[in-house]
Amino acid sequence: MKAYVIQFGACQDDELAMEVWGNGMFTAKLQKVLNEPVNSYNDLFAAINRGFTAEQHPNLFHYGNKAYEFLSQVPFSIQSETGVKAE
Repeated sequence: MKAYVIQFGACQDDELAMEVWGNGMFTAKLQKVLNEPVNSYNDLFAAINRGFTAEQHPNLFHYGNKAYEFLSQVPFSIQSETGVKAE
């Protein structure tokens, strides 16, 4: 596969996503974490994952030959094989 795909899931298949403050708990935590500097998708997921109860366990799936490299990139940035592209 030439695409690098990562997928965040709010909970496991056998769980329900909890609701807080008018959003899902996962979405609320994502919004909070995005206001802080995050160095990679791995760091983003770890920050989101902190503080969930035993009833909900977020997921991070990844696909593609270079997905592990992709997970170390700065979230929501446009990068080439050599680094961040200039805009």
